[in-house]
Amino acid sequence: MTELRALVPHLTLVGIGVLVIALDLLRVRRRLCCLGAVTALGAIVVLALDWSSPGASLWNGLAVTDAFSKAFDTVFLVSLALVALGSAASEKSATYAGEYFGILAFATLGLMLAASASSLLVLYVGVELTTICLMGLVGFAKTERRSAEASVKLFVVGA
Repeated sequence: MTELRALVPHLTLVGIGVLVIALDLLRVRRRLCCLGAVTALGAIVVLALDWSSPGASLWNGLAVTDAFSKAFDTVFLVSLALVALGSAASEKSATYAGEYFGILAFATLGLMLAASASSLLVLYVGVELTTICLMGLVGFAKTERRSAEASVKLFVVGA
């Protein structure tokens, strides 16, 4: 049961990523501001859940939630909240706002997994999840030639 309670922050972050993408389907006016606020608020909720969850060994010792991983999770989640609030003021990501904030949430999940890894398997999964999300974010501006070029270069170098 302790293992499940220690996974609640990670599962909540997955839920926030899915929620932001689903909210984007509603086509609400001013959705960019709302989705950025939902992502930032979700990051703060995950941060509170992370510090209230007990330290535990997850998946038979493949990952550990301890003070070290919680400190890095704090850095990642505060960064997510700041980036989400900063991006909400930008008009560049207005077309695909739900996907943008969803990818940010999933990239943060990958960083949190990498921080709590105590085996190479979980470290690899966390780094790959983050890398795939970052490849999408680099190529997010589809109309800009430099963005597409950078995304292809990141894919080739990461392969």
